[in-house]
Amino acid sequence: MEFWLMFPFKFFKKFSRLSLFTLLFSLVFLPVWCACTVTSSLAQGVNLGASRAMIHKENGVFNLKIENIDLNSLPLSVTWTLDMTTANWTLSGALWQPGPDLQFTPDPGIRVDRASIPGAAVDPVTGTVYLCYEDHSGGEGPGEKMVQSSSDGLNFSNPAPYESLPARLDPRAVLLPDGTWRKYIFNHVQKNIISQSTSDGLDYTDDEGVRYGLDPSDNGTFGVYDVYVDHKKDVIMLYIGDMGGNDNVRRARSTDGGQTFVFETDNLLGDRDLDKTMKYVDPKTLLLPDGRRRLITMRRGPNGVAPQPGTRAIGEIHTFISVNGSDYYHEPGIRIDHDDFTEFNVWSLNDPVMVRLPDGRYRIYVAALVDDDTATEQDGKYPSKWVILSATSH
Repeated sequence: MEFWLMFPFKFFKKFSRLSLFTLLFSLVFLPVWCACTVTSSLAQGVNLGASRAMIHKENGVFNLKIENIDLNSLPLSVTWTLDMTTANWTLSGALWQPGPDLQFTPDPGIRVDRASIPGAAVDPVTGTVYLCYEDHSGGEGPGEKMVQSSSDGLNFSNPAPYESLPARLDPRAVLLPDGTWRKYIFNHVQKNIISQSTSDGLDYTDDEGVRYGLDPSDNGTFGVYDVYVDHKKDVIMLYIGDMGGNDNVRRARSTDGGQTFVFETDNLLGDRDLDKTMKYVDPKTLLLPDGRRRLITMRRGPNGVAPQPGTRAIGEIHTFISVNGSDYYHEPGIRIDHDDFTEFNVWSLNDPVMVRLPDGRYRIYVAALVDDDTATEQDGKYPSKWVILSATSH
């Protein structure tokens, strides 16, 4: 014997008979409550509004399947089995299926040749995409910081000095609660964070004093960082600290409008005790339309700590989600892996950033170490170069 009962959760409230209520409570409400309890323990933001339950009886065994549980935007389906002899429900299966916003396909071609450390922003008025980067056209070593623009986010042109970009389009500037735009800067001499501010969004001046003195656990190091304002108007700073040691993401908070920061955690992503290759680095965030915030990171992966062009490739791009802007939960799966790019031999992926395009899709820009077809091997060094590649969500 086999049958299915399918119904949305809002359907329950239309019935009041005791017998039906008892049946539904036994077969649906109780396991649904258990399922929600389990998912709530994993993360915040469980939404059952679009969910549905299906009761399936086969060979005397009841199965309850709950579909489309929205767990921080991750569609989750769970199946519970009822043992008729003991009246016990057992969670017999769970399936995570990342939605189209989390499924990315590499875009053809190179966004910017001989460039690294991307930063990106989309003009909400015109839809123009601005891509900041460090220019390596003059050779290896630190290069000039530049910016190019694009109407489609794929074909960039008109390189200009990074300083020409207004604050509202500058991915490294943050709009503080008082209306001031600010850039936070690591002082390599004093090993602290200072800042520059502008009220008109164009002309920056140096701010007096220190914004943040590093925590002792940072060991005087400060890597890739991101600063944003959360829903409580606190200013949050995420950054890499203890480089060469734990080398992972930390969080500091300002409750005075971005003037001073207080250290909060050296284990934001729960990877402090993992092997160095499996830690998440290069943090950048993006505010989503529903108010949540997505964090994109790079993980070296199991191949090793450093890339060896011609021999060893590394680099996985992962994302985390936050409801409150402070705590982040890993979104299952890898957004992009180095071997997803088949047009190029990619030896490393670094410094990913994400933007939301005018059509609602998401695009990741990432620095990639690829073969340099214009060079030849010298002194045993495999010819490679840094470029910026991209991938777009479905």
